Amino acid sequence: MPIIRISTVDTSGHLWPVIVLFCCLVFSGQSWAEKWYFEPLVSMRLGYNDNTQLSTGDKIETLTSYITGDAALGFRTEVSDVSLTASMIDRRFDDHKDLNTNDQFLKFKSSVRSGLNLFGLDADFERESTRTSEFDFSGYNVSNKRRITKSINPYWDRTLTERTSVRVGAGYTDVEYKDAALTGLSDYTYESAFVSMQHMLSERTSLQGVVNKSLYTSDSTEFDSTSVQLGLNHMFSETFSVNLLLGPNYTKSKFVTAGGSESTSDVGRLVDMGFRKEFEVTTVNGSLNTSESAGGEGKMTRKTNLDLSLRHKLSARTTFNLSGRAQQNESGGGSNDDSADRTYFSVEPKLTWKATPWWTISGSYRYRRSENTASDEGAAESNAVYLTLRYVWPKESFNRWMDL
Repeated sequence: MPIIRISTVDTSGHLWPVIVLFCCLVFSGQSWAEKWYFEPLVSMRLGYNDNTQLSTGDKIETLTSYITGDAALGFRTEVSDVSLTASMIDRRFDDHKDLNTNDQFLKFKSSVRSGLNLFGLDADFERESTRTSEFDFSGYNVSNKRRITKSINPYWDRTLTERTSVRVGAGYTDVEYKDAALTGLSDYTYESAFVSMQHMLSERTSLQGVVNKSLYTSDSTEFDSTSVQLGLNHMFSETFSVNLLLGPNYTKSKFVTAGGSESTSDVGRLVDMGFRKEFEVTTVNGSLNTSESAGGEGKMTRKTNLDLSLRHKLSARTTFNLSGRAQQNESGGGSNDDSADRTYFSVEPKLTWKATPWWTISGSYRYRRSENTASDEGAAESNAVYLTLRYVWPKESFNRWMDL
């Protein structure tokens, strides 16, 4: 399957006109049926962290405050849905202004159904600090530089029979780092195309297959990957379901060196499995997945993630949540660079009280542990406690305003 290439020239200037044109085509002639909605929310988190950078060296103990604002605006019809979501996360650290960050996100989602077809177009614009954007991927949190991400993802769903459907999609992502020459981070693009098919074997069991082609390109590296996965989803009961998706991932790597370039190849494994179990007042979710991808450091990384979460309803207004993650990073793509080797663990119990239909108060404790297994620095540990206030704008207020 060929890679879909999109020009990298002036991407920001072409992204939003495409979105506007798509909206005009989708909603021309049916604006009379639109259902507008506006869903804003604001949350503030105050806390204390005894090692805010998760460092093995100088540990920074500090009081922190996070302010998060989200606003989703859109409208729905019987056959279409369009939304634009804007988010902002402002992080402040007492007596450590150099650690302060402010991240902004803009997400566009759209879809329209015509007969047996569903056409969709998603787009994202992200403006983040490298302290936050790179941490989950590689543990990088050395400097506060600006990362700008622009992406666009069209797709097409087609219902073939009552039991079989297929989805075809593509993606293009452009990542740019500002003033990051001495950080080891470099700009890159990521292009992809995929085909997936789902077939219902029975009312409770479905078979799924995915073929994916992707190309990562930076100034010094290129990773051309092809993967094939097969699996199934099964509902043992109305309250218990599992999913499993397995397959190989073949990557051809090209590294630019002072003497020219070097090429290599590698075959990895992709695993995506999970379960969901619902009890009368408790819900448990778990997943185990492996993936291979590259980021700003220009290294193909093989990641294995184990995630578990538990939600227990103590009363009509009080909920206990427990979430945990274990992550292991290794070098991939035929590279033997052990600097990518890392283990990470986090666990966070949280108690939430819904004071009113609009106000929610929660308290939590979070423990994190990170270790670069290729170094002798040992593990870095962090303990943090948080108090979070969350306010959701009543929908009735917006509906009354729209009727004026």
